[in-house]
Amino acid sequence: MRKHMPPTRAPDGSRGTAMRHPRHKRKRPTADAATAAAAEHEVHPLADPARPIPNLACADRFEEYYRAQLGRLGVTGSEWTRFIKTLHAPLPVTFRVQPVGIGTLGDECRRSFDALQAAGGLPEVTPLPWCSSFAVEISKEALKTSHEPALAGLQTWLSKWGALGACTRQAIESMVPVALLKVEPDHVCLDMCASPGSKTTQAIEALYAGGAATGRGFMVANDASPTRCQMLLRRCAALGEMSERLLITCHPAQSLPWLPRLDASAEAEATAVGGEAGRYPAGCFDRIICDVPCSGDGTTRKNPSIWHRWSQEYALEMHPLQLQIAMRGLALLKVGGLLCYSTCSLNPLENEAVVAALLKRCAGAVEIVDCSRELPELHRAPGLTSWTVMDDALQEHESHAALQRSTALPAALKRRFVPSLWPPDPKEAKRKLHLDRCLRLLPHLANMGGFF
Repeated sequence: MRKHMPPTRAPDGSRGTAMRHPRHKRKRPTADAATAAAAEHEVHPLADPARPIPNLACADRFEEYYRAQLGRLGVTGSEWTRFIKTLHAPLPVTFRVQPVGIGTLGDECRRSFDALQAAGGLPEVTPLPWCSSFAVEISKEALKTSHEPALAGLQTWLSKWGALGACTRQAIESMVPVALLKVEPDHVCLDMCASPGSKTTQAIEALYAGGAATGRGFMVANDASPTRCQMLLRRCAALGEMSERLLITCHPAQSLPWLPRLDASAEAEATAVGGEAGRYPAGCFDRIICDVPCSGDGTTRKNPSIWHRWSQEYALEMHPLQLQIAMRGLALLKVGGLLCYSTCSLNPLENEAVVAALLKRCAGAVEIVDCSRELPELHRAPGLTSWTVMDDALQEHESHAALQRSTALPAALKRRFVPSLWPPDPKEAKRKLHLDRCLRLLPHLANMGGFF
């Protein structure tokens, strides 16, 4: 998203809390003991035998829900089978190497990997030049437990160069936000929910493009958890001298304070934006990574436990917090700056619904940037312009008003459905909001996890 004029209203800075478990207990269908016992031993036809699914009811609801949502993108028939089958398969091992020109360490790392490949015995290796990365067609579990010399050598290589900071284990889809933001040496950048830090290190490397840092750019990496900040600190410490351009903060992302400006024109710019100094302070970041907390249901390839605990109600819990964090990010963004909103969820309630609400609240102050020509090597699907709002029993609700009139749900659950969950008018969604410009990374299109 690009900010091209100041917002016309102050962002909602109220705090939000992400709940781990839904408060509303689902009503389970009645079944006799024999049927229930048989269901426990039933095997999912597409599940990896090494990663069985103990709760098929959740997996069935997952498939029914996304068959309805993604059918609007043409994911039906044989393509649906490919999609769901890929979601059950483990991810390949992927890693990012420091781009050429940053320093000698990255170049040595590349030469070392070339020698490892030349020795033979590795599975198929796919270079990904758009993100300075490689994909090895083997799962991390198989790599970790293998006793083959070539694979043991790869595991040793990843550990060695990862500790030196020249190589970072990172999923392909996770590299996309920073690649789209096109960070430059002069940019002041923010990662709002940074831990464990792979996107942060990717952005820092971009600040050093061409060798030693020549601009005034730096990176602020934030996380709300002190424990996760320690993890972030350890990950970034491996970058050595490049970490001198890094500031780590521990603060709720939805209420991050403004960064003090380094130039003398800050007060004048703030006055120009809001009509009086301090009312609407000028943005302070050129690039913002807004990878918000989410239900994570696009990560089944990495976290197969999602199959037996999936619930639509997780999206209801996440939506308000995601909207608060993204609104705060836009408030901190400079006019002309870029913010990338992303999740590892497939759910439109956490993705397009949040983006649509942002655009409506900002009333023309921001727009979705057309990235259709960016990263042409990356296979993707467009964003949804319409979707269905359902409860956890997969009952559709046409509108917020209709749901509030319904007697099928308890009042406590009704309160968790907010109006911004519902899609805008179809013509507005495509012609005015341009929700189709969003990028959906579907697993079967590029052998990756689900991402938005």
